[in-house]
Amino acid sequence: MKRSYTDLINIYVKDDKQKLKVFDRNGVYLPTKKIGKNNPKAEQIRTDNQYRTMWNQTVDRALISGVPERQILEVKQSEIGQKVKASIQKSGRNPALLKSLIMTAIFLIGKVFKMVSQKADKGIETVIKAEPEQTPVKRGKSFVKVKSESVPEMPKKSKVYPLSRTN
Repeated sequence: MKRSYTDLINIYVKDDKQKLKVFDRNGVYLPTKKIGKNNPKAEQIRTDNQYRTMWNQTVDRALISGVPERQILEVKQSEIGQKVKASIQKSGRNPALLKSLIMTAIFLIGKVFKMVSQKADKGIETVIKAEPEQTPVKRGKSFVKVKSESVPEMPKKSKVYPLSRTN
């Protein structure tokens, strides 16, 4: 239902950047919760959202550094999704447990991130250690002329005079 309404609204939006998107529950990110007015659990939701934001930031860093999305999704499902379901079935809702599960998952993503970066570092080392005969380098001009332009001065703030009231 959300998708159909979102698509209907997006028909009238011309700019792609302003189009609405429905949050993908099966994606790698965790949704944050909105806090309503006079919510007695506002502080609990705020701390929950901080941990969820930490997870989302860790996922962003991992994706940018080359960690495959499917590995992150596996960690999310196994360390957060399945354990939260089991915990709710066993002992009901426990917000403190969610924090520890998210922190454990962040730690595991950090390990995956380190493994990927070590593989990348080893790849760079092998390229550096390669013999010159194996890696031909095309020689070009050694100097490139760059047109230098003078940088204009910073504009100076003009004095602002208060408006006087005449009575």
